[in-house]
Order: sequence, then structure tokens, then C-alpha cells
Amino acid sequence: MFVAFSLFSESLSGQKPLDLPISLSGNYGELRATHFHAGLDFRVGGVSGAPVRAAKDGYISRISVSPTGYGNGLYITHPDGTTTVYGHLLSFSPKVAEWVKSKQYEAESFSVNLTPDPSLFPVKMGEQIGKPVIPDPPEVLISILKSEIQRAKSLLILRLNRSTR
Repeated sequence: MFVAFSLFSESLSGQKPLDLPISLSGNYGELRATHFHAGLDFRVGGVSGAPVRAAKDGYISRISVSPTGYGNGLYITHPDGTTTVYGHLLSFSPKVAEWVKSKQYEAESFSVNLTPDPSLFPVKMGEQIGKPVIPDPPEVLISILKSEIQRAKSLLILRLNRSTR
């Protein structure tokens, strides 16, 4: 799971994003092939379904769903002007997931980049906002892929139904 904190944050105090011992797989400012890494990558230790929690109070300012990049990504803007970014999520909280699904159907697209109104998804520090993707064991990835294939089929059926009217 990826969490990015603003470089100019005055304080990183707040809730740990995972209810697991902190173990980093990527550090802030770490040199990558073409850039400096702008976040902290947390290991999840193969724990399936570990809740991902908001680091501080704020509101969900951006939601992205893509087969590349962060995959399922969530951006939370905080009152102090900082933004935390949660990437590589397996799922969003149920209320966010339902809203995203409706927007995907509207757009007739799996990939979406959404900017909800600040009043739509306020979050409190420690509130569960999603679950991380677990790269191991392979059966979890298979389950994720089956889920995404089913979602794509549903969108295709919707598109076909609209075009036959």
C-alpha cells in the first residue's frame, strides 16, 4: 500500500494508516529510476483485509480507478492544507465504492478520475477508508482479477443494452 504525505507538512502526527506493525518497503525521497519517491510504501505482511485508515481528519478530494498507476487511489485533503494519498487499494469503504460504481456506469468506463464535492465524503482520523491489495498469495490476485473481469462484463452489458434501444 502506498501513502504519500505532503513534503511541506508541518506535522506528520496522526493515525497510522494500518493496524499492523509499521514496516516500510519504500521511503520518502528514495531515488527511483526516473524520480524521487514522494511517499511511504507500507508492507501489509500478507494480511488480507487489513483496514486502511485515514491519517487525519479531512475530506476525500479525489478518487481514481485505473488498471495502472495507483490502481484504486484515494486522496484526502486535510484542514492544515496537506493531502494524504492512499494507492493500490483492493477496495474503498462501502459508501465510496457505491458512489464510484455509479460514476463508472455513468461514464461507461472502468477507469475514472473523480473529484467529489468536499461535503460528500468527510472523514475522521482513524476512519476506515479501504483495504490494501495483497500481492501474495496468488489466489488473492486471481480473486481480484475475477472481480475486475466481472465488473468489466457488467459495464459491457450496460453499454450493449443502451446501444440496442
